[in-house]
Amino acid sequence: MIRPAFLLLLLACAAASYGATARADGATLFVNEMRVLTLRATVGDSNPKTRAATLAKVLNNRSEINLTVQTTAQSAKVFESGSVLILINKAEAAAHATSTARLASTWIESLRAAWSLPPVKLSASAVTLPTKGTATVDIVGRDARTAPMFIDSKEVVSVTRSGAKLTIKPVAVGETTLTVGEAEDARDIKIRVLPYAATFPQTHSATVVGSPASESSIKSVVEGILKTRIQGVTGAQWKWTGIDTKALSAGQKVTIPIRVKASANNAFASEGIVNVSVSNLGLAHKRETALWYCNDPENVKKPQSLFMAQLQENEPVRMLYHHINDSFQGLFLQVFIANKSDKTASVVVIPGDSKDKNPVLAGVLAADPFFRSWVHGSGEVVSIPPGATLPISFRRLAPQETSSGLCYLRLLPGGPQTLTVTTEAVLPYELNESWQAALRTPTPWREVGIPPNIGASFSSEHTQVIYPSPFKDEEFTYSVGGNFSFFRIGHRPIARQDKGQALEGNFGVIYNIQAKAENKTAVAANIELVFETSAGYSGGIFLLDEQFIRLPLMQAKAEVRLARFRLEPGATKTINLSTIPLSGSSYPATLVLRPVSTLPDLTGG
Repeated sequence: MIRPAFLLLLLACAAASYGATARADGATLFVNEMRVLTLRATVGDSNPKTRAATLAKVLNNRSEINLTVQTTAQSAKVFESGSVLILINKAEAAAHATSTARLASTWIESLRAAWSLPPVKLSASAVTLPTKGTATVDIVGRDARTAPMFIDSKEVVSVTRSGAKLTIKPVAVGETTLTVGEAEDARDIKIRVLPYAATFPQTHSATVVGSPASESSIKSVVEGILKTRIQGVTGAQWKWTGIDTKALSAGQKVTIPIRVKASANNAFASEGIVNVSVSNLGLAHKRETALWYCNDPENVKKPQSLFMAQLQENEPVRMLYHHINDSFQGLFLQVFIANKSDKTASVVVIPGDSKDKNPVLAGVLAADPFFRSWVHGSGEVVSIPPGATLPISFRRLAPQETSSGLCYLRLLPGGPQTLTVTTEAVLPYELNESWQAALRTPTPWREVGIPPNIGASFSSEHTQVIYPSPFKDEEFTYSVGGNFSFFRIGHRPIARQDKGQALEGNFGVIYNIQAKAENKTAVAANIELVFETSAGYSGGIFLLDEQFIRLPLMQAKAEVRLARFRLEPGATKTINLSTIPLSGSSYPATLVLRPVSTLPDLTGG
């Protein structure tokens, strides 16, 4: 039985005062630059491309169209003003994986949408792009290919048109507006060109000293560069992968590549390599000429100046500072080096800095990293520009918290002859994010860089407490069968430069001690070297025959074995030991050479 044809849809597109544009691109039909349909089946002698070209010719410049649809079991026909416009057979429907009726409905809807377009319609009304990117905007509508364009600022972007596509290229960071079309048909695109948070690759350099410069020192120096010297937009945030470092011998140089990610508000995220070149200056370590003793008063009850001195060219100093906030409010304890000259200063810094509620532990935590680096002369060469300040220590102390430090400072030749070093307790003041981070680190300059000269808050100079020659070279000997041999660390105070009070306890003085044992008997003996906290609660750090030892905190009169050894008849043995009386601990303390007791063996020796 023959099924009667029936009407599915009637579409009348409203008449307009202008004609639509229609064109074919291969087998695809575009109306007003909107993709309407793609033909895939051959009808009679007409292949898809020919059919699309015929459709475009029929529809081009039509101001209105009236479409109806008839379907049968075999096909769907789209009529325009009574004439067949499109025949959709089963092959066409199958190629689109649908039915003839549904395909006809879809195409008619597309034609209606295309015919209802305004003269100009843009695919975006706002574009944001980076300085090295491009953006494209599609235009549809009757005037898509011919509408005039106007750019408010050609200094920000350049725009080219290819058919109905706009390509926007940045010229400089900024904002502008691109207008497409005229009068009531005009459409705007707001354009922003933003920078990248940072550009890569970047190269930076650092100088260290030491025999060798330690792996930990180099890693800290590199991290400081990443935090303070990478170039990027204001407010950029940085993330990086692990830093692969090794100890660096004198005179050696290494370049360390680090992959860094940068992000910032109003900027595009970026990622790349920062190459940090680290050179070991090969500078021979020079012993300190003086100990700067910043401990008066130890208990700080109010904001005040605590120390001020001049660091002289090529006269290294060891600076000790140890202060307890004994007030009822928070205080900043800050140690700054100011370059007030018109020349760049180069300063070797071997840092050691900490804070803690326990003043004994604070002293240990400051001296430990200092002493480990000091024995190899491992430090950083920091450049201080004219009128700039190097923050050596910057701590916020709650009531009863202690700030403690031990550091090596050496002003190298070639710049100013002196630098001003100050220690102050000041009331807390407002800080930016970098300075907030500086409060939590023993090396604040690696968080904030070398800022402009901050200057001292107090006009009057504090009394300088300086002790020349802060070293003690000592020895003591034990003979098997004789009395125990004792050496008192911190017992004979070194003299003060201005003939003031000698340094009781010799805090911050480096002791180099030879502990000798001899066996003149005919029987082998087991000997031990013991440390005793003779004066009270203390910590201790030692370098014993190239082995670094940090003792646990010990109560008064406690003992711990540092070494043990067997001495054959007629034999002798010398143990080379270096140590420092620690801030906050109780000295004098005692070393003892004696026969082995029942003490636990600290070193496993």
